[in-house]
Amino acid sequence: MANPTLTDAQAKALLSVSGWTDGRTQQPLEAALQALLDAECFRKGQPEPKTGAIHVLALTQGSLLKEEYDLSTHGHLPAWEMGVLVVDVKEMIRVNQEVGFAVGDEVFREVVRTLKALHPQAKVVHLHADAFACLLGPTSSERISAEAKTQAEAKLREAVRGLLQQRGSTHPVDFTVSALRLEISQPSHWQVLGPLVWAESERAHVLERRGEGGGVQHRRIELGGAIR
Repeated sequence: MANPTLTDAQAKALLSVSGWTDGRTQQPLEAALQALLDAECFRKGQPEPKTGAIHVLALTQGSLLKEEYDLSTHGHLPAWEMGVLVVDVKEMIRVNQEVGFAVGDEVFREVVRTLKALHPQAKVVHLHADAFACLLGPTSSERISAEAKTQAEAKLREAVRGLLQQRGSTHPVDFTVSALRLEISQPSHWQVLGPLVWAESERAHVLERRGEGGGVQHRRIELGGAIR
């Protein structure tokens, strides 16, 4: 198959929308094209090579929750429900400084593996820099609970502590784990769910960090206008 050549205008536009114009690479055009290809793959739900988790683009812009919506709709449930465990690795910068970014990436992969082992049917999303969300939707046949939060904290500490000991790290790693039960009444389409799940997961994490989370936080969103 012939390789098409980009015009100068197309190349300029590609660099402009991708932000690869600051000298970070000697091949900015190739890097920009790869970034766009990666983003599209992530939107379609392809796991990140770095962490093994689903990229947040699949949640906020992709079809990650379509099957969750379809199952709840066909089940004629009164409200769409999602349970979320948000796991933030504290002070990852110190691990990276002590033993390097490669080991830091191993820590992320260990977090993802541990969450998948605890909840095999859940979707594990890389929420932001050092945080992951374990989504317990209708397809997982699980409901969020305070026990699930406690178990995740214990298993994550055990798994990551063992990994870092093997890699020669002396820095103790801890986690902020928050649990959220999110109900959305009468969602009009699966596309509205991703941004709401993302936003409420982030809010649950912030409240937990402030010491205001407690056990399982509960939010119900009425798409008719009221949010309680």
